[in-house]
Amino acid sequence: MRPGRRRSPSSPGDHRRNRGDGVAVSAGRVLGLDPGQRRIGVALSDPLGIIAQPHTVIDRRRGEVMAELRKIVDEYEVATIVVGLPTGLGGGAGPAVTEARAFGTAVTEGLGVEVEYSDERFTTVQAEAALIEGGMRRDARKDRRDKVAAALMLQGYLDRRNRAPEPPAIAEQARDERDREGIEE
Repeated sequence: MRPGRRRSPSSPGDHRRNRGDGVAVSAGRVLGLDPGQRRIGVALSDPLGIIAQPHTVIDRRRGEVMAELRKIVDEYEVATIVVGLPTGLGGGAGPAVTEARAFGTAVTEGLGVEVEYSDERFTTVQAEAALIEGGMRRDARKDRRDKVAAALMLQGYLDRRNRAPEPPAIAEQARDERDREGIEE
């Protein structure tokens, strides 16, 4: 099987790990994509899927998006791809979300890798602020902003994915204590 191809959980070479609470999480690199009209910010996780870092920016106008993504997926043995969804402030889905989902579908069909979606509200603003704070000049920021935004989105996804849920018994015990003390949730 080629690196980056989707594997079923029972297949040989399955890269899943247990996060300690009995829940299996896909191990392997995760690729984060922040698709824009002109550029796609690309971020990549470490092999354990814990830490995200900016990787590159793909210029959509060059028309070789899938070929460039294929190189990255194969070279880094990507297990999952996360596409950022630019949801509105209220969480609503506008035309940009529809375009991002269509892009995600094309990525799944073109690369055969599992695609998931993650909210990427404010990541570009956060990336710009971080680059300004770092003293980066305007022309240099433009080249880095999209991949930094992709890394912020991917890190949020990884943090949510890897967070162990509160065991039911502990959650129930905490609710009982709050009820006894008259504390509202």
